[in-house]
Amino acid sequence: MNAWLAGARAGYGAVQLLRPGCSAEQLLGGPLDPGAVAAVRVLGARQLAQAAVSVAAPSARLLALGAGADGAHALSMAVLALADPRWRRPAMVSGLIAAAFAAGGATAARRAARRAAQRDLPGAIY
Repeated sequence: MNAWLAGARAGYGAVQLLRPGCSAEQLLGGPLDPGAVAAVRVLGARQLAQAAVSVAAPSARLLALGAGADGAHALSMAVLALADPRWRRPAMVSGLIAAAFAAGGATAARRAARRAAQRDLPGAIY
C-alpha cells in the first residue's frame, strides 16, 4: 500500500511542480492566477518530499504524520471553499485529493504499525 501511495503522490506532486497547468486544480478547478499557480508548485514540492520520506523511512509514525498533513490541507481547503466563492472549485478539488491522500496515508500507517507489532512478538500466532 505504501509503495503504491508514494508512487501516486510522487506522480501527482511532479505534475503540480513541473506542469501546474496540467494539475487537477487547473483542469478541474478552473483557470488559476499566477499566485495560485505558485501555490500549486509549492504543494507539488511538498508532495514529492512527503513521497520520498514515506519510502525512505516508512514508519507508522511518519506515515501518520503525513496523513495528518494531508488532513490539515483538506480542512484548510474546505475553509477556503466556504470563505471565498472565487476559489471554491479549485479548493474543493485540492481538498478532495488531499482527503484521499489522508485516507490512504492513515491506512498505510495502520498497516505499518501492525507489521511492527508482529515483528515485536516473535513466535506469536496471527
